[in-house]
Amino acid sequence: YFIFYGPATLADAAHFFGIKQSHLAKIPLSNLQATTYQGKDYYFDSYHEQVSLPEIVVLGKFDPLLIAYANKDLLIDQDMQAKVWKKAGQISAIILKKGKLVATWTFSNKKSDISFTVEVQGKLLKKDKKQIEAVFKAYCRQMKKQLKSISYLN
Repeated sequence: YFIFYGPATLADAAHFFGIKQSHLAKIPLSNLQATTYQGKDYYFDSYHEQVSLPEIVVLGKFDPLLIAYANKDLLIDQDMQAKVWKKAGQISAIILKKGKLVATWTFSNKKSDISFTVEVQGKLLKKDKKQIEAVFKAYCRQMKKQLKSISYLN
């Protein structure tokens, strides 16, 4: 877990595996590096400070990034969390711009085509929409279906 998702806390790992944090206390962590951030210890195998994300990132429902951490504040601003993590346990598909939530999205899968609906929370430029469209087109190709439409709702 820490090699793939690190830096992460013991609480994050317990959340991910669905176990009590006390069960993880017995696991040796000496093979990992550690750092402290906001009073919490984070463990990781290697840290790549120069890693850069694409400007636009499209994540599907229940993406591992959205379920891998107990502290949701590190991923999504607190005032936007209800848009992602629903009360009934659903996790929305999202679009990040420069690491910040700017939209959620859904799709309607028909016999021969797929329609996408993007509910915009932030600001999307024309170039952002082109990048999103490229991701949705790739998804349609993978599903062997045509892209019918992309609707943007504000």
